[in-house]
Amino acid sequence: MYNFNPNFSLVEDGAPKADSKAGTIADMGGLTCQWVNNTSKETIDVAVAKLTDEELTALKNSAITESTPVPTYGAPPIEGYFTVIGSEGEAQIFTGSYWITARSVAFFEPGDVEQLATAAMGHLPA
Repeated sequence: MYNFNPNFSLVEDGAPKADSKAGTIADMGGLTCQWVNNTSKETIDVAVAKLTDEELTALKNSAITESTPVPTYGAPPIEGYFTVIGSEGEAQIFTGSYWITARSVAFFEPGDVEQLATAAMGHLPA
């Protein structure tokens, strides 16, 4: 996170919004992390879950109808999607058996998430 923006700090016991994709991942037993901008108090939620093929297919089908496909996060078989919900940008990345989401008012366009998405994917088990 420091390389992304040194003004963000981890929120201990941070919880994503229940109605967000990260909230869905939390409900599925996935991993969620939240950081706060020390100046503006804006948050970034990143979440990841390892899912079955059936779950991933259903989520990809939802993503294609709710969001916009983007090539920003990697070449196929990586699938990336980005949308703005209210004032928050939300990315969804599907890679292997993993679903990664990131959401924040700091994300205005798909490229704003790229550094964090790359870092998250780089830490997934093979």
